[in-house]
Amino acid sequence: GFTAELRLVRVGRANPAILDRVRVKIEHELVPLSDIATVTVKDAQNLLVLANDPDHKAAIDSSIRDANLGLNPRIEKNAVVVPVPKPTKESREKLVKDIAVIAERTRGHVLGYRHKAMVLLKSDAKECGMSKSEIKDWGRNIQKLTDNHMYRIGDLIKAKTRAIEDT
Repeated sequence: GFTAELRLVRVGRANPAILDRVRVKIEHELVPLSDIATVTVKDAQNLLVLANDPDHKAAIDSSIRDANLGLNPRIEKNAVVVPVPKPTKESREKLVKDIAVIAERTRGHVLGYRHKAMVLLKSDAKECGMSKSEIKDWGRNIQKLTDNHMYRIGDLIKAKTRAIEDT
């Protein structure tokens, strides 16, 4: 969902969620990183990936590099350390644009659900014999829910943008 996508947007601090979508090739099969390793925060700028099987460290390192996250992990003793670089001004601007795109896509989904709800309301109202005032009341409730979701999306985007700009 929307909040899960926002959690994946890297703001310059080590956050294990940025590796949630990483898949590791183990024995000709792509496996979620979380199935074969534990990801923790080592410090403010580094993640620590502890493989359940030490033989998987190289595959984990390679998969993180290939995940298009802009991260360059390194293998240290029993773990893979993933430095999370501080974002540049340009990368922060790109992140703000990226979350705006995510927000617009999510707003489109909300409006699509609103449309479906209104269509269902009108078709079900005919079958149930609802009065025009009942239909209007239900329509207002649907619109109120839609507005609440739109405001929530706006609030989340503002908070994430502030977090990005403050790094």
